[in-house]
Amino acid sequence: MPNEDELKEIMKTYDEVGMTGAMGSMDGTHLQWTVCPYSERSSHVGKEGYATLVYNVAVSHDMRVLSCTRGFPGAQNDKTIVKFDKFATEVRNGWYKDVEYTLKGEDGGDIKETGPWLIVDGGYHNVSGLVFHRICSADCLYLHPARAKFGVPFTSIT
Repeated sequence: MPNEDELKEIMKTYDEVGMTGAMGSMDGTHLQWTVCPYSERSSHVGKEGYATLVYNVAVSHDMRVLSCTRGFPGAQNDKTIVKFDKFATEVRNGWYKDVEYTLKGEDGGDIKETGPWLIVDGGYHNVSGLVFHRICSADCLYLHPARAKFGVPFTSIT
């Protein structure tokens, strides 16, 4: 987990593109498990159609891994895995609650906020600290470096 100074540096990149307060993106990342024992296949085969281990990975835009869970059976989804992710829990519960950033109000005035957030896709619970963005393909690599980190192919995220 980044310290407060490292976090502020990470957040600058997101602020420059209008995503003030973001600290990174998070996604479940499946890695094929070619030697999965036959007796465990049913819990490891998910939407991919083959046995995988899934890791909940949080990364900054420059692809620095901020957090990675242990591997879970691939049939589990983001909503299940995030319950066991200490980093996501700490972000939601205010680990960085003293980190400030400034938003612009409707009147153009400054609004001080605290507690950065993570960009996630629609597979996560709607909770504080995790913000779902429906994005087009042109933004995918920018907003989802968690997928790009591991070379996961995609054209759009919905």
